[in-house]
Amino acid sequence: VWLHLFGKGLVPTPDNFGHSGVPPTHPELLDWLAVRLVDGKWSTKALIRELVLSRTYRLESAHDDRNAEKDPDVVWLWRMPNRRLEAEAIRDAMLAAAGTLDRTPPAGSVINYAEGGLRGDNNRMLQQLLTDNRPVRSVYMPIVRDRVPDSLGVFDFAEPSFVVGDRDETNVATQALYLMNDPGVVGAADAFAARLVQDIPDGRNAEGERIRRAFELALGRAPSGAEVSASKEFLDDFKKAIVADGGKDASGRAGSGEPPRQRRPRERLAERAAERRGGASRTSGDPDTLAWSAFCQSLFQTAE
Repeated sequence: VWLHLFGKGLVPTPDNFGHSGVPPTHPELLDWLAVRLVDGKWSTKALIRELVLSRTYRLESAHDDRNAEKDPDVVWLWRMPNRRLEAEAIRDAMLAAAGTLDRTPPAGSVINYAEGGLRGDNNRMLQQLLTDNRPVRSVYMPIVRDRVPDSLGVFDFAEPSFVVGDRDETNVATQALYLMNDPGVVGAADAFAARLVQDIPDGRNAEGERIRRAFELALGRAPSGAEVSASKEFLDDFKKAIVADGGKDASGRAGSGEPPRQRRPRERLAERAAERRGGASRTSGDPDTLAWSAFCQSLFQTAE
């Protein structure tokens, strides 16, 4: 329970509580929690409630140079450790922001429909069932040992062949590439953009309101003034890149024959994003719609 709430167990080797494992960092606390669990009639819910209402859990995660010098690994819990979203939460969060998450538990697993062995035609049928990316919560997705969905596997999903008490946490290029190019991520961004446009129709300051709404849905906070300005500039540059790709300038008129001006780095980034989305997006070719979809996808790609 402590491991899942704080990101690091009181015993750093949760798969090995024996003598060959690492001793607990806070043995008295571990004993006390064990007694509390038994006294509470083995209620995990009551134990979780007690932990999340504690001062330690409610500490902020701000850095402090003096404490970091004494305890750089935060073993003594002078702040709340920074936590990374697990694979399931990343996928569910994108679907929730897009408004497409189906919260209804499915009636059983799709594996029930795979009859017989897993070779030949049955193997192809199983592969088709597993790649049917239904927008249910990730906890309901079927997991076959050698066929972990990319949406989970790329973000350090637990190895299905073993008991895994604590997952690895890696930062690798494939994670960024997945968020940039996967059709499921692009589809979620398209739906996210459509949701913004539907909730906030065109009008005075609609762009700013949509940006604020997007930040709230994706990141759970309001954007700063600088972030609103940067987002507006990105949307503008992206639209220009889309129009330019169609052989017209930003005003929609045919080229004047004048030599092209030097593009700013942000514009070049928008152009590359537009080219990349050309093969993966299911959105229409309207520059405004494509720009909002690319903006929503960029929020999915942020470290936050």
